[in-house]
Amino acid sequence: MLYAFSQSSTDGWGSATVLGFLAAGCLSLIVFVFTELNLVRHEQKPLLDLRLLANRSYSAGMVALILVTFSLFGLQFLLPIYLQVLRGLSAFQAGITLLPLALAAMVSVVIGGRLVDRIGPRIVVIAGLVLLAVGNWLFATSLSLNSPYGWFQVGLVVFGLALGLAGQPIFVAAMAEIRDPQQVADGTTLITVARAVFGSMGIAILSTLVQTQTLVHFAHLSEQVTASSQLGQLLPRIAGLFQLKGASSNAATGAALQLIAGYVKQQSYLLAMRDAFFLTLILTFVAIVATIFVRGVRRAQGSTAQTDAEDAAEPAPALVVG
Repeated sequence: MLYAFSQSSTDGWGSATVLGFLAAGCLSLIVFVFTELNLVRHEQKPLLDLRLLANRSYSAGMVALILVTFSLFGLQFLLPIYLQVLRGLSAFQAGITLLPLALAAMVSVVIGGRLVDRIGPRIVVIAGLVLLAVGNWLFATSLSLNSPYGWFQVGLVVFGLALGLAGQPIFVAAMAEIRDPQQVADGTTLITVARAVFGSMGIAILSTLVQTQTLVHFAHLSEQVTASSQLGQLLPRIAGLFQLKGASSNAATGAALQLIAGYVKQQSYLLAMRDAFFLTLILTFVAIVATIFVRGVRRAQGSTAQTDAEDAAEPAPALVVG
């Protein structure tokens, strides 16, 4: 399925390759689910205990965690591309620019853990998801090719606070009603698998969306470049500058056209990234709704099962710039 999503931007959704791999992926998933449930019916040990999804609080927390993982892995994919491809920063410079996100997450993880002990995980998670929605809204509506780095890093701080408040507490919220030690282990395994699978799927879907929407926006913006438009009026001026440097008339015009086309392509890429942030914004709102159905209980101080669940949980996905 991941391969089908990644190929859809080049081959198209109607191609035999995309449809074939999508069908194979869906069929494999159905076979896996039936196999696991059949093992349970015969009182054998399944690889993933899907019976836990019958618990409303656990399944709601799982949905919220999947959507947040989708958004966070998408964030990990989009932000370095924006800085390196559209703003021209090196990998090192992009990493330094993204540092406020990690620092804010370090602070909010500590604060979020203490708040979960006092008021329960649901309110903490909802607060984190609201911050995640604010960050997505800022970047979806205001991100540009010339956005000040100070403003950009303020948005990163918002994302970092959201990561700390909504990352690990979502796991605590999902496991709130799981008490049996074996179910705790099975529930942790199921969440870990879902986090890995849907994180990868989030990157695949968002990369496909960005590539597809870039072509759509490029075609739309290209239609608006006419002789009377601002870019059209810049064409003879840019060509004149190239001629002053010794280029011939045809070469100067060709170079000016390439320069304008490159700018239009950059703007198209940016608009496509903003579309991706809009998608993660919508998913964040869905995650908020799902979190409402999670049981909002405080973490018991003497609960061994809950402690085991936290020890077995993987840390929230880190932002890596490469």
